[in-house]
Amino acid sequence: MSFTMLAEGISSGHSTISVKVTSNDPSYKQMSEEMITAEISLTVFAPLFVMKPNNRWSSEHNLLMTPSSDHQILSNRDGVAQSIVYQVLTAVENDDQPDDCIQVSDKGLVTTGLNQCESSIQVTSMERFGINQTLTIHVMVRPVAYIIARSTTKFRSHDNDIITSFPLSSTLSFTVDQFDDTGELFDASSHDVVITQNRHDLLEIEPGPGNRQFTARVPLEGTTILSVSSYVNSKPNAVFYFPIQVSHAIQPTQPTLMVGVRQCFTSDIINTDSSNGEWNSTNSRTLLVDKKSGAAVAISTTATEIIYTADTFSSRVPISIIPFTAGFDETSVPSHVSTGEARYLLP
Repeated sequence: MSFTMLAEGISSGHSTISVKVTSNDPSYKQMSEEMITAEISLTVFAPLFVMKPNNRWSSEHNLLMTPSSDHQILSNRDGVAQSIVYQVLTAVENDDQPDDCIQVSDKGLVTTGLNQCESSIQVTSMERFGINQTLTIHVMVRPVAYIIARSTTKFRSHDNDIITSFPLSSTLSFTVDQFDDTGELFDASSHDVVITQNRHDLLEIEPGPGNRQFTARVPLEGTTILSVSSYVNSKPNAVFYFPIQVSHAIQPTQPTLMVGVRQCFTSDIINTDSSNGEWNSTNSRTLLVDKKSGAAVAISTTATEIIYTADTFSSRVPISIIPFTAGFDETSVPSHVSTGEARYLLP
């Protein structure tokens, strides 16, 4: 007696398949027992792959590095498999020994040499259940051809309109990416990133971790030209210029209110979930503000500010409040007032 069954692994783990065979008519005595059972244990394991940041320029089986740089290989079997073995296979280079291209430690740390070259690393995962998984990583050592800085801070506007400038008082996060001459993004680079600007009063720069991130705070309105350079041995290798335009996020930008007069403040920036931000004032005894609509009424001449806060930034504008005054226009005064019965002239 024989039969077949197809089993499909859905997720990693252990499972047991049990088979039970019974006789439809025991009188034929085809089986020594009324029921025969058998079990088989299955182990479903995840395939070996190298973990890399999600981006559209690179593949998990390719590694792009600059000379004199290092990169740590991370896989999904780290700490799960019995052991992981790294081995340099081949090197393609000019007038150099294969060992001068790249080296890899027993912990998966890849170190490149001084020259351009290409090589391969074999990663073998020795599983605890007796099966080995293997993959090959193609390592390319090349110089940086160009550099790009991109903002990772997201702003959303009403009706998804295009935002032509950054909101005043916001803090922007930037990531610096380096590319080779074919447009491939580097996984590891030894180049230093240097940031300069033409207006130090309009932009406050703070470097971030890993020499690939920085933040910029925009305290004033205006345009700043930012320069992001890639340096090798204290010399610029690639330079990227781009403008940062900053404008007010709250309208009107310089309001003057009279005591007792109402004003509705607006902003084009909303929360990333399409909800409106929140409005507040620094002195509620001077300016009453509706948190949702931005409608405000001045009740005192004391100086104050109105604040608009969204989930990606917070901005404020000062408000000038003046005493209430009433004007009198003699040209619009009627010469008499009628009561319906008689006409009375105004003195």
